[in-house]
Amino acid sequence: MRLRKYVLLFMAASVTFLIGWSANAGYRYVGSLLFPVTVERPVALATEFATEAKIGAEFSSDPQYLPTELNLTGEYYILAETLPRGFHDFDYIEIITHEYVPNDETELWVPIPPKGSLQTKRNHKFNSVSVSPDFVTFETESKSGVQYRFVGKYLPYENGEVSNTIRGKLIKLEKGKEASEMKVNLIPGGC
Repeated sequence: MRLRKYVLLFMAASVTFLIGWSANAGYRYVGSLLFPVTVERPVALATEFATEAKIGAEFSSDPQYLPTELNLTGEYYILAETLPRGFHDFDYIEIITHEYVPNDETELWVPIPPKGSLQTKRNHKFNSVSVSPDFVTFETESKSGVQYRFVGKYLPYENGEVSNTIRGKLIKLEKGKEASEMKVNLIPGGC
């Protein structure tokens, strides 16, 4: 008699667990249909450059990765008469790595955690950014399903002259999928 009671209690607990688990799975399934989540892999985009430089392609805003002498603060433009399809509304990229602190004696640029934005008809702020003496990578926030990624190499000197350009690949994503890409030379200052 006692064994039968424990078997019934075990069966009731098992059925209750299965009903709860099924309800949770159903809730997650319906939620995934209503609110799809895209999983993106920024590390895969950076492998082309990361293997050359032997650096990790993880995005970071940690100031320890930024040498104090490397000041990339400014607006960067693409020098091109016509932009490829998908980038017609591109304006400029703003990168901020230092903050100006007024001082009576001298100019003082203090390093800060890197931040910035990509400007089109909308301002896409960086979700993540990594700056090193050689490489610049960023990923913007998504606005109306549009997001941008960039992986590039910083070139302070080119052909023996000061260039301060950033050369790399800019990728436009729409709803988490690659819509278009272009190789760019980002030049500091105005056009």
